Order: sequence, then structure tokens, then C-alpha cells
Amino acid sequence: MGKWKQKLLFAGLTISGSKIPSKYKDIVRLSGMTSEELRKYQREKLGRCLTEAYKNVPYYHDIFSRLGIINEQNQVNWELYGQIPRLTKDIIRTNFDRIKSNNLNIRGTFANHSGGSTGTPIEIWQDKEYKEWNIANTLFIKSYGNYFMGDRELRLWGSEQDLMKGKDDLSLRIRNKIYGRKELNCFKMSVEDMDNYVKVWNQYKPEWVEAYAQAIYEFALYIKSHSYEMYIPKGIVTSAGTLYPSMRKIIEEVFECKVFNRYGSREVGGIACSCGEEDDLHLSVWNHYVEILDDAMQPVENGEVGRVYITTLNNHIMPLIRYEIGDIARRVEWNHDCAKHPMPLLKGLEGREMSVIFTREGKIIPGEFFIHFIGVVYNTGFIEKFQVIQHDYDDIEIKVKLVDEKEFEKMREKIEEAIRIEMTDEVKIVWTRVDDIPNLQSGKYLYVFSELKRVNV
Repeated sequence: MGKWKQKLLFAGLTISGSKIPSKYKDIVRLSGMTSEELRKYQREKLGRCLTEAYKNVPYYHDIFSRLGIINEQNQVNWELYGQIPRLTKDIIRTNFDRIKSNNLNIRGTFANHSGGSTGTPIEIWQDKEYKEWNIANTLFIKSYGNYFMGDRELRLWGSEQDLMKGKDDLSLRIRNKIYGRKELNCFKMSVEDMDNYVKVWNQYKPEWVEAYAQAIYEFALYIKSHSYEMYIPKGIVTSAGTLYPSMRKIIEEVFECKVFNRYGSREVGGIACSCGEEDDLHLSVWNHYVEILDDAMQPVENGEVGRVYITTLNNHIMPLIRYEIGDIARRVEWNHDCAKHPMPLLKGLEGREMSVIFTREGKIIPGEFFIHFIGVVYNTGFIEKFQVIQHDYDDIEIKVKLVDEKEFEKMREKIEEAIRIEMTDEVKIVWTRVDDIPNLQSGKYLYVFSELKRVNV
């Protein structure tokens, strides 16, 4: 039934003038290509992005002219591509009008904003072409879990733009009706809220679930602690935060289905997603060109980590070229063993640069370490909530919301010993008891937060 419902909805969208169905078919076709064919396709699309930016975007016209990136035949000089400077949020704010295209024929332009996880959100202009590719890509990603458009979908989400408008938002109700979607607000996760969400879940019987990684993890922990029986969906896709292995294990155990880990952001859309065959993420090569670079803007060596840089390939009104998104990873790997899809894999994604701990020697300790030892191994139920804050290389503060002070004191030294083994014997660990640890304004929750700015990534 799901396939037929999707065909009917696609037919309706096509009649309305939407190109989402045709772009979805393009993505399905591309996903069947060889890695060599995909490389060629992406290079051609990146070339068009650069030449259009040179022609229509004042900021890039000046940079490309100075560097000689585009020759007299309007072709890209690929030998000079590596000289294109990084694009940061501060540069976008300072050059906002000059980064927008002068082409007034671009259809369906609108303003969007970054999520604000790394500071003040920035405004990004996007267009209909970008939006259609992004929606088609989202539908394709969900097909990893045998999802079809129109399947009953439940979202445990926290988008201020979508959820803070009120119950009478007509466009939201129409969109949810078309997509067969029900929304639960993960900005509200009290005991009473989660009890209600359990009832809604089981009454609605979702075939597919989309959720903030931390929200569905906390929900799963609550369900597990109360031994609730839950309706089993076909799959769950997580976003808006790092999905660590221990989190995925709990979610899959509670809901008895595959969890797909999606990586993206509001300003660039869906970048990559796991396909269910492996933990690494397949890149959406039709939407983005992704680079993992060091401080000198050079590709990182094998085994090293670098910053993630994104070039959007379908946003013509405000193309982002070599945009520093604020995450760290190890590499992009085209040659891999996944038999399901040929798209390259994003390897070693650690998430936000501020969500990992750095040692003085340059070692990176992912948030998973602290979630595992503080939240799982040594937590017998006495810690309800925690957050690790790195003030300096050897200065760690751990905020905790405690349920049982006596149990905490029994385990505190073991937790500190594990941290010192991973970091250094000299690390100072300060515990701060708190009544609550609020989420970020975006609705995301940080288990780990480093105040250090790493200089040798």
C-alpha cells in the first residue's frame, strides 16, 4: 500500500508544479551508479556551482577573479581550487548582501537560519531548487528503512519555526496531513509529557519515526525504566545531534527497529545518513561537496581529524562554498565495502567541535566516552542528568542532577579514575550539583562542552 500511496502523492505534486518527484527519481538513478560515475557527476555539478557563483555572486566573483579560479572560457581551473578560502559565519554576516546572487530569475527564494548550536544563528537565503532537492533527498534517506511518502510518521522534534507558531498554523497542518505526520514537541520532555507521548505513540502506531538524537534517547531510557510496551515502527532516523553507539544501542533495544543516523543542518540540509549496513554515513553527493581539511585548508592525512567544510550544490540564491560548519571528522572514503550504496562514506564524524574534549597533546576524546562511563557503566540510576564542561586542558567540571547522593559518592572515585586514565592524572575534576541542565535554545542538549578552541586540528 505504501508504494501506491507514494505514487499518488507524487502524481499530485507533479500536477501542482513540484519537481520533488523528478528529483527523487534522479537520486534513485544516481544511487545506482558506480563510484567513478558519481565522482564525475559531482565534479561537473561543483563546476557549475563555481561558474554560476563567479557570474552572479559579487563576493565570489571578486575572490575567483583574484585567484584565477575561472578562466576566459568560463571553465574552472581545478589546480587552483584548493586556494579558495574558507567561508565562516562571521564572513557571511559581514558580506551578507554580496554573498547573495544578482540573478533575479531564481524562483522561490526564502530566508532560513542556522540552528545556533555554535553561537548566534546566521541568516541564509535559499531557493526552491535547493528545497526540492533537500526534500527529495530526505525521502530517499528514509527509503533506507522501507519508508514511503504518506506512511504514518511521528516526529519527536524541536524546530522553533515549526512548533512555536501554535496549533492553528494552517501550513503546518496541511504539510503534516500530506506527509501523514504527527508531531510531538521535544522542547517539552517532563514526566507528564513523556507519559502522554507513550500513549500518543501507541495510539497512532507510527510506521516511521524522526527524532532529535538526544530526545529519542532520553525517551527510550524513560520507556525502559518503566517497562512500557511500544508499537514497533519500520525505522527511526535521528538528527540534530551526535548519535553515539551506546545511544543507538538503547534506542534499538527499546523500539526493536533499525536506527538511521542522519547528519545535516538547517543552513545546508541533509548531508549524510547511515544506510543500516554500517555505522558510517553515506554522503548526499547530489546536494553537497564535502571536504575534511586541516588548519592550512589541506586534506587531512589518514588517521588524522579535521574540520568539515561543505559546498552546497543546489542553492543558487546564496551558494555556500567551503563553508566551515563547525564539526570535525576523519575523512571522506570513496572506496568502501558497503554493498548497498556506492556513495562515499563520511568516516569518524565526532560532531560539533565544541562537543569533544581536547588534551594538551592533541588527543580528541569524543562525548561517547563520557556518556558511556558516567551515563551507563557507573550510573546505577543515581544520576538523572549530566554535562561535562572543559574549562582548560586539565580542568573539567561535571554538572550533575542527582537522584541518590549516597550512591553517587560510592561511584564518584571510579568515574574520576576512568576520566584520568583517558586524559591525565593531573586533571582537576569538579562536580557541581544542579537542579536542572537546560537544553540549548535550538532544543539540542550537549553532554560535553569544551570552552577551548583547538588550534591544531
